[in-house]
Amino acid sequence: MSLDNYSQSLGQQECRSIALMQQFADMMRLGNEGIPERRKLLEEHELKLIEQAQTIHQTLEILRGKIDYYRSWEEDTRREA
Repeated sequence: MSLDNYSQSLGQQECRSIALMQQFADMMRLGNEGIPERRKLLEEHELKLIEQAQTIHQTLEILRGKIDYYRSWEEDTRREA
């Protein structure tokens, strides 16, 4: 995932988070009868967060690779000068 795509996905995640909170609030109004649904909703959200964390980790690895490339380039350029 590119850094631009990652930034766009953050905005989309905010919208989903608001919808999730609204859905959870609706379930809270059901009282104890809504507990199984709330738990399921939270478990689904947990899985999505795990996926997002993995994506963030992958994006960080790409970013670190680019940073290392530019550092190496700068060091090589200084040595040549």
